[in-house]
Amino acid sequence: MQGYDAKHAPVEIHRGYMDPDTMLPVAPAVPRFLGQVNGAPKRIPAVGGEGGVELAVVSHTRSLTRLNPIKRSDEYQQTRQGDRFRRYNDVAGGWLANVHWGEAKAGGGGVDPRALVPIIK
Repeated sequence: MQGYDAKHAPVEIHRGYMDPDTMLPVAPAVPRFLGQVNGAPKRIPAVGGEGGVELAVVSHTRSLTRLNPIKRSDEYQQTRQGDRFRRYNDVAGGWLANVHWGEAKAGGGGVDPRALVPIIK
């Protein structure tokens, strides 16, 4: 693991049964876990000590939670029968940057969040 970034490296854990007398596999190993490395912090030992690496792994099903960013755009939404739900996605971050939720803005009152949202009729 020295000099290698293991982040997102594939991980497979298999279970196999061995014959205790011959130490040969009784049957093919069965996969029990498929995933990828989420982190691998290294423990650097003192001189003469023992070190090690612990792998933090996540299941391959985590990839099912990723969203395709194109589906969150206004252009894509318009292809769905003129849907305009995400019309203000690209500018909404600018509105919220000036809103001081639950506190007064220095030098005067806070910005009223209702004044920042366009009224859709």
